[in-house]
Formats: sequence, C-alpha cells, structure tokens
Amino acid sequence: MHNAPVVSFRVPRSRFQVWFLAIALAAGALVTGWWLAQHDVTGWRRYIAVAAWGTCGLLVLQALRRGSADGHLHWDGIAWHHETAGRSIAGRLAVHVDLQFFMLLSLRTDAGKVFWFWLDRPALRASWDALRRAIWSPQGLSDRANEGRAWPVQGGGA
Repeated sequence: MHNAPVVSFRVPRSRFQVWFLAIALAAGALVTGWWLAQHDVTGWRRYIAVAAWGTCGLLVLQALRRGSADGHLHWDGIAWHHETAGRSIAGRLAVHVDLQFFMLLSLRTDAGKVFWFWLDRPALRASWDALRRAIWSPQGLSDRANEGRAWPVQGGGA
C-alpha cells in the first residue's frame, strides 16, 4: 500500500497511561520510604524527600485528571487532524514510543500547541491495525531528517 486511506479514530482514555503513572508513583513512594528507613534520615532532609514525592504525586494526579487528548485523530490523506467539539486542528504527528501494543504520539499544531495521545491496542482493538498503517504509511516515513528524535509521521518537510 503506497497511500494510507482516509481514516478517523476515536481516542479514548488510555488504561496504559493510568497504570504506568500509578506504578511510577507507587515505586517512588517505596523508594522514598526505603531511603528514609535505611539511612536514618532526620530533620529537613526527611521533609524534602516527602515534599518531593508529594509534588510528584500532585503532577501525576494532574496528568490523570487532564488525561490524554480526547476526541478523534483523523488522517485525511494529506495531514493529521485532532477533531474535538466541532473543530478540527491540523498538525504534525510524531511517534515518541511504539511498543506494538502501545503508542505515545504527539500532534504539534502550527501555533505550537501540542496534543498528546496515549494509545493502546485493547482500547482500539477493532481499528489498531488500520491506525498503525496510517501512522507508518510511506508519506510519513519519507522525511527521516529527524532520525534519533521522534520520527515525523506527516510527510512534507521538516
């Protein structure tokens, strides 16, 4: 297939994102607790460690509250769009992580706004293969100038 067909995908909240952030927060709590117990930390160091973990916890809660971008991710054969609440915003899609069962994508608009998409196969089971074909279509892989960073998925230059 040389050209990916026009496709639109509903982007639900990712369970992978929720579990990943919850496990990272729990691991941080365990490491902080272990450090406090093993090194007999007293005074201001104890408060700094607990405050640092608390700050991370607040950031995780904020990320979970905001979640990933909601709406539809749409490929019209030329450009990617994020469609939500009756408006469509075109942008450049980049793949940051691709683990076959999970993808972390970003869509950067011309205005510089970035939408993040945590996509996982169980949430998009019916359309997962079509989504991957559209993302990795030849148009998107023609520009490898940014190799080593997130690969641009939308063709047409840097």
